[in-house]
Amino acid sequence: MSDLEPEAVQPLLRGAFGVPYLYATEVTSTQDVLAGSDHPHGALAVAEHQTAGRGRSGRTRCSRSDQEE
Repeated sequence: MSDLEPEAVQPLLRGAFGVPYLYATEVTSTQDVLAGSDHPHGALAVAEHQTAGRGRSGRTRCSRSDQEE
């Protein structure tokens, strides 16, 4: 099991933060998961791998799929 899977993370969350907890193995960007959705304030999107993540000032944020643990 990954450290990011809901079974590992949800017991650690308190209050409205992380409700809902949206987990995926791969997404273009976690921001894309939340953008334009009707998820409530506090929703949290996480992924094992991002293929087109975006950071501040237009910087890309991509994870390598071949990273060693």
